[in-house]
Amino acid sequence: LLFGAASVRSAPDGRTRKYNSAFLIAADGTIRDGYDKNLLVPFAERLPFGDALRDLFPHAQDFGATDATPPLVLGDWRMSTPICYEAAIPGFVRRMVAEAQPNLLVMLSNDAWFGDSHEPWIHLAVARMRAIEHHRFVVRATNSGVSAVVDPAGRLVTRSGLLTRENLRGTVRAFDGVQVGERELGVDDVDVAQRVDLAGDVHDVVVDEAAHHVRDGIGLADVREELVA
Repeated sequence: LLFGAASVRSAPDGRTRKYNSAFLIAADGTIRDGYDKNLLVPFAERLPFGDALRDLFPHAQDFGATDATPPLVLGDWRMSTPICYEAAIPGFVRRMVAEAQPNLLVMLSNDAWFGDSHEPWIHLAVARMRAIEHHRFVVRATNSGVSAVVDPAGRLVTRSGLLTRENLRGTVRAFDGVQVGERELGVDDVDVAQRVDLAGDVHDVVVDEAAHHVRDGIGLADVREELVA
């Protein structure tokens, strides 16, 4: 089971800090691996300038951040788990893939605060771009939509709706290799797409999306269809 949660532990400076984390739990219920978010959202997960702006942003959190990007390992599978808007930063995902060498990307996000708007669909479009850049399957799991399984060509294998309660099931394959999006362009890049190895493992993944209707729709069907197409 792979899921997102807030974790609490001692930071390197000795203080107790909260972290926005992803955890992989083994069959016996123990935590097997974890990843802590590197890039925190200003004014939501952290306050710039310390507590000087606390009166203006009373609900801002005080999460700690790390610079480590370890993979979550399950057998032969290595998974990188960018959290929330980390997936929207191409350079960060490029570093994460270079350091962790994953063969699957799993993106976790709390998009409920977007409500019934076009932002969740844009977030899905961003995930599709990361799948293309790194030529890997992407599993995107959100608490309110849009959850999806994306193939290495950016095509939607399956997806949920927005503000719905659904279980998604899709088949993913493990890919390895260096892609154009993972390195600076050079004279040999025409051959990069040829150097992709199919690891051979095939797994079914299930995304459990528990959500509720936050507010009424605002008539963005045309925008959504254009972004999802």
